[in-house]
Amino acid sequence: MELVQLRYFLAVAREANVARASRLLALAPSTLYRRIGDLEHELGATLLDRVDGEVRLSVAGRLFASRARRIVDEASRLAEDMTSLAKGRRSVVRIGINGIAAELPAVSAALIRARAALPDFDIRLTALQSQAQIEKVKQGALDLGLVYTRSDADELGFIAVQRQEFVVVLPRDHRLTGQPMLRLADLAEEDFIFQVRGPGGAIHDRLLAACSRAGLIPRIRHYIVDEDTQLQMVAAGMGISLTLEGAAVRRWRRQLVFRPVVDLGVSIDLELVWNPDRLSDDARRVVGSIRSAVG
Repeated sequence: MELVQLRYFLAVAREANVARASRLLALAPSTLYRRIGDLEHELGATLLDRVDGEVRLSVAGRLFASRARRIVDEASRLAEDMTSLAKGRRSVVRIGINGIAAELPAVSAALIRARAALPDFDIRLTALQSQAQIEKVKQGALDLGLVYTRSDADELGFIAVQRQEFVVVLPRDHRLTGQPMLRLADLAEEDFIFQVRGPGGAIHDRLLAACSRAGLIPRIRHYIVDEDTQLQMVAAGMGISLTLEGAAVRRWRRQLVFRPVVDLGVSIDLELVWNPDRLSDDARRVVGSIRSAVG
């Protein structure tokens, strides 16, 4: 079994279509079919079920994909580590970061301070949603994560980096943009765009509970899975939404209007998290540097 075969298989699994995967890999579809067939023959198991031109993971394929992904990720990390060592860096520390955190001044300042304090470290950032980061931190694929959705059940070490309040976000031509501050009652006739209730659902539930206390039952017209889509839909006039104030510092500030809601009162901490059982001494030094930067 070769590493390249695992990469080919994972590309097909991700695209659920051999033609699309072959274009991404710059391979002829017949070559890709043959390489996957060789892998299945070697393993003695069918990894992909072919249905109407699409491919789906078999039961064996789902198990194989999970483990193959770990092997490919580990091989990529090993190559990165060797490259860093060849450049004179003594260590690689990988940190996950989500979209809002990547553009917060406090986060940028903390990372700049960590790089300055540890010049022989290669600090690498990986863009991932918070829940994906948490899973990778647990597995050891990331050393640290910058997340909004940690729960006590995750059993992770953490420090608070920055507190964020939830605000209402409106299209620029909305009737309420002229008011510098709003109350939930002002939003009673509006269509809402909410993110889907993710694992744990704590933030989703807190937002709905705050609305309920104020006598507002949000008229939720759309559920989406990521923040950028949420803000794009608001900009397109498809509804209003509640989002973290940090979104206002991003490119969206030119397309949208963000207003505080005096009786919402929902905030959340951006946290630096780690797995205590997997935290290396070098990653611990990065934690210490960031802790000093954020006070």
